[in-house]
Amino acid sequence: MNNHAQIIDTLRQKGCRLTPQRLLVISVVEAGSGHMGVDDIYQKAKESYPYLDIATVYRTVKLFAEEGIVTKHGFKGTKARYEELSESHHDHLIDI
Repeated sequence: MNNHAQIIDTLRQKGCRLTPQRLLVISVVEAGSGHMGVDDIYQKAKESYPYLDIATVYRTVKLFAEEGIVTKHGFKGTKARYEELSESHHDHLIDI
């Protein structure tokens, strides 16, 4: 997606509420360096909003994955990782 305003517009068009917590999670994922776990997102977001609950982050990233805002990657033996949906293609090397 690459554009904060475009992500906001997409969520509005899909009828999603734009809560401060959701906007914060969007910002953290956008600023992140690629694949972030929920714990990573939570810790970074909590710096700006200390009252944030980790359950809110789980629900938010699940919603964003369902709406095509982020992609979810489940690499073997690790917790799910999330990244902003990108228009550019990149591969993931997975050790099997």
